[in-house]
Amino acid sequence: MRRIRDSSFKTEQGNALCQQALQQGNLGLAQYKSGNFANANTSFKSAQTYWNQAYKPNHRRRNTISRNNDFRLGTLLLGIGGVLAGVGATVYAFKRPRGLSSAVSNPSASTSALMPSK
Repeated sequence: MRRIRDSSFKTEQGNALCQQALQQGNLGLAQYKSGNFANANTSFKSAQTYWNQAYKPNHRRRNTISRNNDFRLGTLLLGIGGVLAGVGATVYAFKRPRGLSSAVSNPSASTSALMPSK
């Protein structure tokens, strides 16, 4: 089984709830070892409830910061992609095959082969 460890929280209420969760978890573990499975289950559920109550208010801000960092990373990657596309278009414009450049510079050359003269 995984042992519940003490953790530091930003608020006193978080620390108190964490201590209650630890006590309930240790009680549940002792009950489980002695074979009292029904009470152990109840104690573990109480420990989980206390832990969730302690965890939620102390970690909401981290999720917001993580979302902001994800947005910044997405914007950075989009910018890098735009720069690479621009460089690729520029390189293609200067190094494109010669057959394409003559057709663009002389538009009548491409249509004269298709249209017979009268």
